[in-house]
Amino acid sequence: MPYSPSSLHFGSALKASDILEDAKEFIKGRLYYAAVPGQPSSTESVHFFSVDDRLVYIPFFSDFGPNNLSHVIRFVNLLNEKLANPAFAQKKLCFYSGTTFEKRSNAAFLICAYMVIALKATPEVACAPIRDIQPALTPYRDAGYGPATYWLTVQDCITGLHKSLTLGLLDLDDFDLPEYEFMEKVENGDMNFITDKFLAFASPHDDPPNVYPPSQSYPSADSSTSTLINTSATSLSDMPDKLLCRKRPSKLRSCYRIDDLVKYFKEVGVTTVIRLNNRIYDKRKFTDAGLNHVELYFPDGTNPPEVILKKFLEIAETTPGVIAVHCKAGLGRTGSLIASYLMKHHLLTTSEVISFLRIMRPGSVVGPQQNWLAQMELRLHRMHPSTPVPHAISFLRPSTFLTSPRFAAPLNPKLRESGKTTSTNSLDDLERSSRMDYEYGTGTSSIPRKNKSPKILAPTPLHSATTKFSELTVSGERSVSATGKYAIPVQPRKALQVQLDLSSGQNPRAASTSPSSNSKVTALPSHLSTSHHRAHSLSSSHSANGAKASYSLRSMANSIMGKINHPNSDQE
Repeated sequence: MPYSPSSLHFGSALKASDILEDAKEFIKGRLYYAAVPGQPSSTESVHFFSVDDRLVYIPFFSDFGPNNLSHVIRFVNLLNEKLANPAFAQKKLCFYSGTTFEKRSNAAFLICAYMVIALKATPEVACAPIRDIQPALTPYRDAGYGPATYWLTVQDCITGLHKSLTLGLLDLDDFDLPEYEFMEKVENGDMNFITDKFLAFASPHDDPPNVYPPSQSYPSADSSTSTLINTSATSLSDMPDKLLCRKRPSKLRSCYRIDDLVKYFKEVGVTTVIRLNNRIYDKRKFTDAGLNHVELYFPDGTNPPEVILKKFLEIAETTPGVIAVHCKAGLGRTGSLIASYLMKHHLLTTSEVISFLRIMRPGSVVGPQQNWLAQMELRLHRMHPSTPVPHAISFLRPSTFLTSPRFAAPLNPKLRESGKTTSTNSLDDLERSSRMDYEYGTGTSSIPRKNKSPKILAPTPLHSATTKFSELTVSGERSVSATGKYAIPVQPRKALQVQLDLSSGQNPRAASTSPSSNSKVTALPSHLSTSHHRAHSLSSSHSANGAKASYSLRSMANSIMGKINHPNSDQE
């Protein structure tokens, strides 16, 4: 965590009127947000509700959000149900969260996302109520083990969500919540559709595992073997119309085994699989089924080399059908290349594309890959083609976001009477679904935090002999990018053991690697609340055998050292 913003402190229990006096108003006289300690009691005029222990972000390391699309949709449905409930018709609705930094930021993100999805608000309008919130909301960091070098504010995330909706990259009319929640689980394949064109997933493996020689180098610029397309796969000319968009599986099935994964790929229209990590499975499982398999290896924790970027874009711009991309965990290398395509063809900014990716697949884009995207932003935008990629290749559909009645706020009595606001897949459905209990809990298994009363401190840049930093100018903003050796090991997300611990009511953090309880972190300056991310200089040093890495975070004159273990194997 880059810094530790303070929690709010209250001398005594607050009355409903006191809470509303300081609450942020989102819908005049109807909807409010407040951060309060404990659980306030509803009154005849105010209904209080919270999702702190129900929509819980599962961290990889020091990351804490933003919430994924599943959480966003469940929150939208929950709030629409409350607005449509006759019992609350004459009451003010106050959405509240705890006072810790992660609960405040995630709650603010959820309610601002509601304003965008349900009320079609622009990011500026949606985030206006929290613009002057004090203390300032903590921005989000990446899921890497190293020091954070790039930040996303709540408004960055809302802007990324809004742009993806208006461009048609995300179609909520076609969004299938049960499929999303089922397929993102480790035992079901750990995969997410980023757009209709790209499916990101964690690397499958042979069962039983086999040993393959590691990939040693990048493909040469004129190599044809790395991008050899299997001639048995479907070409654009003979693809029926029904394949020119993403398809739905006939039923949800676990894709943990490669054989099941191949069946799923065939069902949803995948034609090409791109592997970015070392070989841990036999690609013939895919090629024998008529799927293209492309090797574009580059080392974990690094940025895509020029030749890899060029070949990936070429494949994405000329290959019909869905492209399934994976590295070790399907997060860093996978997210970086998909982000490059979206920036080139849809002119998303760095903050917008990373926000969108993390909403769709938490943990995407790690460490220096964030700064690499910032460096590449202007160049990728200049590569924007004058002629759009054909629909048969891009799978991009016209956006229906602004005219779609799905998820619309039930503020109009006619809409409520017509039944258009009757929602499904709300939090109540989540609690009734035993299939999802172990991921989100049953409303009682929140994740405790140790730093209940952190302080706001100002960050101090730190330079060292082991890590060099260079200043970059991107869209008029100054950032600092790590150019020295930087290892960013990230375990595959939502480890199955963590999920099982949640189902049994155990604390998942007790069984996972976490920062030292004595670790202190530093605060961002106040100007970050109104401007985009600033990358901060931090140092990273590695032991001789590479098995351990230590990093230090300094605030003012204080220095805190912590050690983290990371594997030598190809991880993301």
